[in-house]
Amino acid sequence: MYWVTAGELHQVAASSALSLGEPQRALRHFDAALSHHDPYDTEKEARGTAIYLARRAEAHLALGDVDRWKDNPMGRAGL
Repeated sequence: MYWVTAGELHQVAASSALSLGEPQRALRHFDAALSHHDPYDTEKEARGTAIYLARRAEAHLALGDVDRWKDNPMGRAGL
């Protein structure tokens, strides 16, 4: 059986915020997905992690924050 974690819900919220044109909100959710007490499991969910890293990069690009992403591709949360 598959269980949804709070981290996964934050990942979905982040991706949704990005699709709605809210990149700053998306980045807050991406950070929360990994810092929550019930975090997104980046080791068990390799495919999802790759997707969300790409979405996180899109959020940084939307904010014009290219250098920050280039210098730290895992973001503040340190995936």
